[in-house]
Amino acid sequence: MVSVSISSPQGRCFWWGALCRALVCAVFAVFGILSAFAQTATAPVVRYPVEAGRDVENNFSFKVLKLALEKTGGDWQLVPAAAPMNESRSKLLLEQGWQIDVAWYGSYAELEERLFPIRIPINKGLLSWRLLLIDGRQQDKFSAVRTIEDLRRLTLVQGEGWTDVDILRAAGFSVQETPYETAFKMVGAGRVDGFPRGASEAYFEQANTVDHVPNLAVEKSLVIHYPLAKLFFVRKGNAALHAAIREGLEKAHADGSYDALFFSHPPNRQALEFAGFKNRRKFSIENPLLSEETASIPDKYWYRP
Repeated sequence: MVSVSISSPQGRCFWWGALCRALVCAVFAVFGILSAFAQTATAPVVRYPVEAGRDVENNFSFKVLKLALEKTGGDWQLVPAAAPMNESRSKLLLEQGWQIDVAWYGSYAELEERLFPIRIPINKGLLSWRLLLIDGRQQDKFSAVRTIEDLRRLTLVQGEGWTDVDILRAAGFSVQETPYETAFKMVGAGRVDGFPRGASEAYFEQANTVDHVPNLAVEKSLVIHYPLAKLFFVRKGNAALHAAIREGLEKAHADGSYDALFFSHPPNRQALEFAGFKNRRKFSIENPLLSEETASIPDKYWYRP
C-alpha cells in the first residue's frame, strides 16, 4: 500500500488531480441526468384507450403496438387513457383528437373514412373465426344446429358499439348489446344463448371468467366465419404516427418478431391448439361492412386454417 502526504508537493498534486477528476465526473453525471430527462420529456406520447374489465397491457393488440413502435427505433411513451371508455366513445374521441392517439378496432368501410387505418391485420384475421361462449349445460342445443336457419333462432350478445353487431344483424341474427364485462353473466344467466368471440379470445376469456360464471364454456361443434380485420387506427392527419406504426409492423413481419409474438401469445396458442376448426361445422356469412381496400390485404397477413 502506498500513501501520499498532503503536505508534500507530490501530495498536493495528487489531491488536486483527484479533485479535478471528481469535478469532471460530477459534470458528466449531471449532463447525463439532464440528457435522460430531456429525452423522456421530448419522447412522443401515444395514448391508447382502455375498456372496463379488460387487461390492456396483456392484450395482444397492445403488445403488437408496442413491438411496432420499438421497431422504429424511436422513443415513444405509451400511456393509457385517463378513464375507461367503450368502443363507440373511443372512436369518437380518436376522430376528434381528444384523449387518445391510437386504437384498434374490427375494421369497416365507414370507420376507415372517419379515421386513418394501418392496413396490416393485427392478429392475422384470427377474429374472423368466431367461437361461441355458452352455458355448457346447453351444449346439446348447439350440437343439434345443422343449418344457418337453426343458428339464427338463437339469441347472441356482443359488446356495445362493436363492429360485429352490424355484421351479425345483417346476416339475420338476433343480437343484444351490453357492456363487455356483463356479457358473460348474461350467458351464464340464460338471458342469451351465446357470446361469439374471436378464436383467440374464447378460451382465454372462459378460463378467466369461469370462477364468476361457473357454467360458462366454449361451444364444441360450431364456428362462424366472416372476413374481419382488426386494424390500428389513428386520427386523420396524424401521418407521423401512422407511418411509424406501419413501418414498425412491416419490419416485425419481415424479421420474424411478429410471428414469434403471435404464436407464443397464450390466447393465440390456445386457439390454434384447441379450436379444431376443421372438425367444426362452419357457417360462413358475408361482411357487408368490409371495404375493398381491406378485402385486398395480401394473403401473407391472414391466418388460414
